[in-house]
Amino acid sequence: MKSLHLKNKNLIKILYNISNRINDKEFQKRLDEASVPDIRIKNDFDPCSIEYLNKALETPLEYGYPGHAYGMGVKEYIKDSELVLQKTLMNEISELQIFLGTSRNALSMYYPKDGYIGWHHNGNAPGYNILFTFNTTKQGAFYHYDLDAKKIITMPDCEGWNVKAGRYPCEKKEPDNLFWHCADTKSPRLTVAFVIDNKLLWEDMIDEIQDED
Repeated sequence: MKSLHLKNKNLIKILYNISNRINDKEFQKRLDEASVPDIRIKNDFDPCSIEYLNKALETPLEYGYPGHAYGMGVKEYIKDSELVLQKTLMNEISELQIFLGTSRNALSMYYPKDGYIGWHHNGNAPGYNILFTFNTTKQGAFYHYDLDAKKIITMPDCEGWNVKAGRYPCEKKEPDNLFWHCADTKSPRLTVAFVIDNKLLWEDMIDEIQDED
């Protein structure tokens, strides 16, 4: 996973239309209230800890999708009173998706203060990816596991928008090369992730994101 330099002015404008929603205190409060723990796998450890990761490594096929998270999946239906929030954010995110020209919005997740997404690898949804993350402060991070060095790499959030690019190996074709990752935050945070099947299109997308023109 590598960090990208966000320079495209048109893209920046679209992204800040999204982050203006997150910065709105009333909107933020309602998103916080809509955020719920999503517990699918029984585990006694902190979902972003090395102990949790070591346990997950024993049964990797169970952790393609995250087993534990605290936040709000923007694409998921929760209840009528929160549907307006999701529609508003999804309209903004759809503009981003159209601009990028990609069809696979893999994740749109809002995290409240102390929100997180536990260790997982997305090997059941492989492909090249672009992650857009907005944090209201610097108090959040993306973590991934270096399989060769057997250590956790921390990529701290900057205040504002952070953009990353990487690849999720397929759990069936590359079971020993899975990209284990997680994230947590001490402040409101939004991640929008896209998966691209074609490497050349993904590389073009990276160039466009970093192009000022």
